[in-house]
Amino acid sequence: MLKRKKKLSGIITAAVILLMITGILLTGCSSAETTAPTTTVVAEGSVIFTVADAAANMEAISSAEITVDSIEAHAQGGAWTTVSTQSQAYDLMELRADGSARLMAQADMASGTYDKIRINVSQLTIADASGAHQCVMPNGVFEMAGQFEVKTGATAAVKADFLLDESLHMASDGRYVFAPVVQLETRNNCEAQVQTSNKVEITGGQVVANVKLGMNLQGEMGVGLGIGPGAVLDISGSGMITIGGGNGGGNGGGNGNIMTATGTLQSVNTVMGTVTINTSGTSLTLGTNASTDIKVGGMVSTVIKLISNVGDAMTVEYDASTNTATSITIQ
Repeated sequence: MLKRKKKLSGIITAAVILLMITGILLTGCSSAETTAPTTTVVAEGSVIFTVADAAANMEAISSAEITVDSIEAHAQGGAWTTVSTQSQAYDLMELRADGSARLMAQADMASGTYDKIRINVSQLTIADASGAHQCVMPNGVFEMAGQFEVKTGATAAVKADFLLDESLHMASDGRYVFAPVVQLETRNNCEAQVQTSNKVEITGGQVVANVKLGMNLQGEMGVGLGIGPGAVLDISGSGMITIGGGNGGGNGGGNGNIMTATGTLQSVNTVMGTVTINTSGTSLTLGTNASTDIKVGGMVSTVIKLISNVGDAMTVEYDASTNTATSITIQ
C-alpha cells in the first residue's frame, strides 16, 4: 500500500504508460472494424486516432483509466477540426496486457498540413491497493505541437506516448497529481492496418518530429516543461496545485525548477531579450536577465552578440516556472 505524502517517483520504478493517439489517412489502408465515434467534415482524407499501452510493470497500480472527452487537430495557419466528441474511457493497464494500439476515433479531414493535436481529458482514475483515486490535473486540455500531413493516397500518423511514471506525482495530502509527460512522434507516408477488435498496426514512413513534451503547473505543454520527481506539491481547496516546501518542477531532482534543453539557436529578439531554441523540431522561447550566464566558445557573451550564432548548437538551462534562461552555452 502506498504511504501518503510519499512521492510517487520513489514508488514506481521504470514504469512507463503509453497512450498512442495516431492520425491515419485511410486511403489504401484496410479497415476491418471502426466503431469509434466520428465527426465528419468536408475532407479529402480520413484520420484515425488509436489508444494503446506498452507499459512496464506498474507495481502498486492495478489500473489507470483515462477518460477522453474529445480530440481535435489544428490546421497550420487555420482552425481546429473536431475529430471526436463522444466521451470514452480506456484502461491503459488493460491495453498494456496485449501490447496493441486500439482505434479511438475516426474522422474525415481536409487534406493539408496540421501542426497541433488537442486531447481533452476529463479525468484519470488510478486504482491501487488502497482503492480508486481520481487524479488532480493542472489542465484537462493536452495541447501538443507536432506537424503531420493529410493527403490523398498517403498515410500520416501522430503518436503520443504518455509516460505515467513521469506524469504521476503524490501531493502532500496523499492525492495523485497527473501532469502528462508525452513522447510525441509524427510520421508521414506510413502504412496502417485496422484489424479485428479495432486493433491498429502502424509501420514505415518518415519521422517528422520526435520530441518529449511535459505539462507544468500552469497547464502548459512544451519541451522541457514538467514537474520534477523531487517536487513537493500542495493542492488548495479549489484544486489549484502549487509547489510546497520542497524542490520545484523540472525533469531532474534537487535543482528546483531548473531544466536543461539542447538544440540549435533559432532566433534572438534583442528588444524583448529572448532567445528561441529549436529542439527536436519544436521551438522553445526563453527570457533572459542580468543574471543569465551567456558563454560562446568558453568566452562571456551577451544577448545582442548571440545574433551571429543563430543556427549554432546550444545548451540552455532555464527556470521552468518562469521560462527564464539561467545559462546559455554555445561551443
